[in-house]
Amino acid sequence: MDNKDTPSDVLISQIHSFHRASIGSEISFPLRSSNAVDTRRKPGCVKLNFNGANFVNPIATSSSLRLLTEVSEALACREALRLALLHQWRAKEEGGLGINQILVRNKALILRHLWSIIKDDDNSIWVAWIQANKLGSKSIWNVKFATSNTWSWKRILKMKDLIQPHIKYSIGSGDRVWLWHDPWHEKGILSEQYPQGSIALGPISDCKLSRVILNYEWNWPMDNTTESIEISNTLPNIHYGCEDKVV
Repeated sequence: MDNKDTPSDVLISQIHSFHRASIGSEISFPLRSSNAVDTRRKPGCVKLNFNGANFVNPIATSSSLRLLTEVSEALACREALRLALLHQWRAKEEGGLGINQILVRNKALILRHLWSIIKDDDNSIWVAWIQANKLGSKSIWNVKFATSNTWSWKRILKMKDLIQPHIKYSIGSGDRVWLWHDPWHEKGILSEQYPQGSIALGPISDCKLSRVILNYEWNWPMDNTTESIEISNTLPNIHYGCEDKVV
């Protein structure tokens, strides 16, 4: 690319190059089988070829051939535009123009906001506002999507399912983790896995994980129910003297 060339010049050049390579001497126009005719009975028909497949066009007049040419050129230009855009979205180090895809970048920024809420960033005034006005005494994982939510809050909540498989909790005192609503356990969110709660702990409530931790050791109440056995057999390690955090 010349130093004077602009991104639009490069795009136009790529489209023309693709167009010259794609359009040959023959024109493609596949017809429905019900429209196919026998060229032996109608010698005026013209046989067209596309990628080795032959088709018969019963109305291949000069005007229809011009139309087919225009359609073929339009399809080639559209494909060239798609390939050129893919090239521009590549990083400059990879030979592209480094242009960002707005949808991908927007999703990344929304996920960054959600990440700040999940890890409970103490240095963020925005997270403090969310905690006070949106969450209150709830976990972000327990907040349900509602049509009355603002546009930005809806987008943040929709990203929870996307980010949850990548969230890991480092358990310390248990004071900052919700027992039933945060995905701290390898089984995921316990309120979703065991909606009835457990006999030992009672029904699902907004309690913290510290309820089943004593002196940085697990103090999970044992009973013979399936849920208690499954949960207690796969409890994560507790980091002595540390605070809870998302990693």
